[in-house]
Amino acid sequence: MSSEEHAIKENLIGRSWAPALILVFGGLSFTMLLGTNWIRERLVITDMVRLDALVEFQLTATTVHLWLEEYVSGDPYGGVSTEEDLDRAAHLLASVTEGGEINGVAVPPLDDPKLESHAGKIAADLKLFAQVSLTREQGFDDGLDVGIGSPLDIAYDHVFSVLRTETRALEASIRARLGENRRLAQILYRTILVSWLAIILIAVTGLWTRERRRRRAVQALAKSEAELIQAQKMDAVGRLANGITHDINNYLAAITANCELVRMQGTAEAEVRLKMDTILAVVGKASSLIDRLLAFSRQQPVQAKVVSPNEVITGLEVMMRRLAGEDTMLEIVLDGGLWNTKIDPSQLEQVLVNLLVNARQALPTSGSGRITIETTNVVLDESFAAGHATIVAGDFVMLAVTDTGSGIPAKIRDEIFEPFFTTKDKSTNSGLGLATVYGIARQNHGGVWVDSQPGKGATFKVCLPRVLADTVKETQIPPPPLRESGNECILLVEDNEDFRESAGELLIEFGYQVLIARDGKDALRVHKSNREGIDLVITDVVMPGMSGTALVDAIRSLGDTVPVLYISGYTDTVILDHGFVDGQVNLLRKPFSAEQLERKIREVLSAAPVVLTSGEAQPGTES
Repeated sequence: MSSEEHAIKENLIGRSWAPALILVFGGLSFTMLLGTNWIRERLVITDMVRLDALVEFQLTATTVHLWLEEYVSGDPYGGVSTEEDLDRAAHLLASVTEGGEINGVAVPPLDDPKLESHAGKIAADLKLFAQVSLTREQGFDDGLDVGIGSPLDIAYDHVFSVLRTETRALEASIRARLGENRRLAQILYRTILVSWLAIILIAVTGLWTRERRRRRAVQALAKSEAELIQAQKMDAVGRLANGITHDINNYLAAITANCELVRMQGTAEAEVRLKMDTILAVVGKASSLIDRLLAFSRQQPVQAKVVSPNEVITGLEVMMRRLAGEDTMLEIVLDGGLWNTKIDPSQLEQVLVNLLVNARQALPTSGSGRITIETTNVVLDESFAAGHATIVAGDFVMLAVTDTGSGIPAKIRDEIFEPFFTTKDKSTNSGLGLATVYGIARQNHGGVWVDSQPGKGATFKVCLPRVLADTVKETQIPPPPLRESGNECILLVEDNEDFRESAGELLIEFGYQVLIARDGKDALRVHKSNREGIDLVITDVVMPGMSGTALVDAIRSLGDTVPVLYISGYTDTVILDHGFVDGQVNLLRKPFSAEQLERKIREVLSAAPVVLTSGEAQPGTES
């Protein structure tokens, strides 16, 4: 997955904290709910049942005491059994202390040492109370003095008072614990309520955050899709240009050669020479148009090197001021600490010129316009890269060109980088200026954007990746002097009939002996017949049946080290696919002038032979 797709996916899904917090609070509230239920079931309810049993225990003991007091006074209650009530009181006390079923509720034994101590004392007091009660009742029945005020009566009242005091102390302790458990349960219930409110708040906030992220992601995705569509349009035009480049360059090379032949004739009139010059100028424009198509569609490899954009701008300043015109104020603001970038200097120059020309055309004709060229360092973060499919977060060098023109309407802002789109006169504008800028920026792993409002001008920003390497100063080596003529024998191998004939005549005009072959197999036949006399092989790279490299391999296999000059109308991409390493072979790209051809021939013939070893022969294909 690319970094752009990853950034969009991360925005779309979102690193949401809400689900984690909901799980935490949900788990906490569920645990507290279980705890609250346990407190209610095991502590609150059981203590309430114990209290009910203690109250009933006290009522039973009090009933025994009152009945016995009345009984010995001669006025007993009817139907009261002292022994049965004492047994019932003992059973109630045992249920409270040792556990059991009370009123249908299973009550566990007391687990508090303090409460167990109280219960033990009550059990002992109850046993003593039962003994005294039964003794007093039996004494009364035997006629003994056990009435009010008797020693046994005083002892009996004391035992009952102790029993009641201990029972009330146990009841108070249980009620205190019951109150604490109720307060704990209330706290837990309130905490659960707060937790659920927090869960609701977190869920709402999480959904809102997720929706906001989703909208941002949709916007970023839509922007990325638009950039992808734009890139696909560029690639489509590039593939088209790449497909027709070979044929067009062959035709342009043939036209160039024929015009050069006419110009080289001494009998040609001045008017004819002028027309030939005009034709050659048009051929140059057509060739430049093809190069621009290939440049913005990234079909043409470039000679990238570390450059300082400030130095490139400074070197172009004089020319740019001429392009801007005397009636336009051109301001150049360069960042003194600008980073270096890696790009073909000619490409950077083309970007500057194209943006400057575009800005100049946007200015009013009154002469009050201003163009500002600025450089600065920028750091693009992940959020910016997520919305721009061609950019990876990092350090960039930014070149900005601002004009005070009419601005760009919003409805066409997404179309200005499309090839052949122009709002100017189509007879004088190809519509490739901004498209070329876009293609060059993409080819060098950068990007280009525009900020504009109608009536307030526009700012085009080109960002190129920063490199840490330093620039390298290159020394220009002047070309060797051109020799006027030659007499060597040249084998010309070319599959295009128009160019083959015109190029052959041009070589003859230079003074060379020329052998012509229409393809690789024909060239091998001619070579076999004239092996010793051939001084140079000029061959097309891509030909039907046998490619130029396959032809040279076959000649090398025969032990012939004759120098070779390759010519081709294809793009560098196609040429490199045929086993070339740029700079390691003699190569001349179509179309070329007569002077370029003659200078290259002399260069190859005067230098040591360059041998291309491409391994197995590669059959050529013509598209």
